Parts: sequence; structure tokens; C-alpha cells
Amino acid sequence: MEDMHTNASAGISRRTFISGSAIAGTLAALGLAGCAPKTGTEKEMPATGASTSDISWDEECEVLVVGSGYSGLAAAIEALPTLQYPHLKHGTWCVRYMEGGNPGTLVVPEKCYLFVDRYVVPGETDEICIAQIMEAAEQLGLSGKVDVRLKPRKSPYMQSFAVEEDHPLVKILQEEFYSVTGKDLPCAYDASVCDSNILAVSLGIPVVTFGPSGGNMHGDNEYGYAWQVKNCGEVYRRTVARLLSGEV
Repeated sequence: MEDMHTNASAGISRRTFISGSAIAGTLAALGLAGCAPKTGTEKEMPATGASTSDISWDEECEVLVVGSGYSGLAAAIEALPTLQYPHLKHGTWCVRYMEGGNPGTLVVPEKCYLFVDRYVVPGETDEICIAQIMEAAEQLGLSGKVDVRLKPRKSPYMQSFAVEEDHPLVKILQEEFYSVTGKDLPCAYDASVCDSNILAVSLGIPVVTFGPSGGNMHGDNEYGYAWQVKNCGEVYRRTVARLLSGEV
């Protein structure tokens, strides 16, 4: 669904066998034209010198955003709810940065730009995420002043997916792993994005990730254990042979 340039993970190695990729990011770029107008719903604060003991609190809420404009919207966005999904927990909202105004002059900025990083779980789409932001803006009195759009990219957005644990691809790989190693291969779920998101969602190809363990992943002197590389090669060979025989 989106290109976020993030490499967040849930602490599970990409080389671990996974039957799903937790998230695809959806990015929303917000352009705020002007500051939020007064909506008439704000409560008047006591005049200077008034005692704070005269202020009574008569409302309860899960999230309280104090203020409006782009800073209030940024806080509201990060407090927006996300769907829950088995094994993948939930999506995330993160305002990566804000930009607006001129630091050399004392003026109210005409507009502000927010870059939002959005990781989603199955069931969340870019349309849903954009609608959530627009609703938050409306509640802050910014209706008609906010533009939300996805960051353009040449390749498909990485939408989230999860392969069922009883899928033939999963079962065959587990069976061949056991036949080679004599050990069970558990399923795990990775909270990250990679090419598997495009293969699984955009192309409709079931995907699992499986490979040898090692260390220094994505860093200097990355390595894998030779005996695991050998075992994985044999697992690959047997799995592919069964897939080509028409079992899936």
C-alpha cells in the first residue's frame, strides 16, 4: 500500500520461516493551508489572575489534544486507532517530520507539511487511513484545510498479508524441513516489509520466507552457518520438487 523507507521489525529475523509479512506502510503527505480557525467549541480560559481552582473538569476521554493546527493534528494522528490482527498485533502511526514557516521571520506560516509513516495489518487500506486523518482534521476544526495523499512510487505499494498456517506451501516446507533435520519448523510472523509483500498481494503468489541463521544481518561481515546453508539447500530442493509435481 505504501512506500515508507522504514526498516522497522518486530525482532524476528527475515531469515526465520514466516507465514506472513506484517505490514505495508502507507504514507500520507499532509499540506495544511493556514492555522486552524476557532470553531466555537473551545472553552474559555479564566482571565489573568483567576484561580485555577475555579476550573472544573466535566469530560473524560482516551486522548486529549491540547491545541490545534498542524501540531495538534500531528498529535491526533499518532493517537489514531489501528486494527488488531492475530500474530501481527496491530498497525502503527508515526509522524516522521513536520515542515513549515520561516525561522527567520515572526509570522504565522501559510502552510505546513507532515510526513506520516503508516504500517498496516491485513484489513487496513490507504483509503481507510486517509479517511481517519481527514476525520481527525475535521474534529480539530481543520475541515477543508487539509490535503492527504500517498507518496508517489513506481513500484506497487507494499500491502500487508498473512499466509494461513495450513496452506499447502507451509505444510510441505515444514514436512521437508523435518525430513532433512528431524526437527519441527514453527511458524513465525515478521513485522516488516520486503519484496514478498508485492509477490503475495500484487501478484497473488503465496509467499513464505525461509533460510539459514547467522549473524550481522544487513551489516558488515554478515554470515550464515555452513551446515544450515547445506540443510536449507536440500529443503529447497525437496520442496520445489513437490511443488512442481502438482501438490499445490
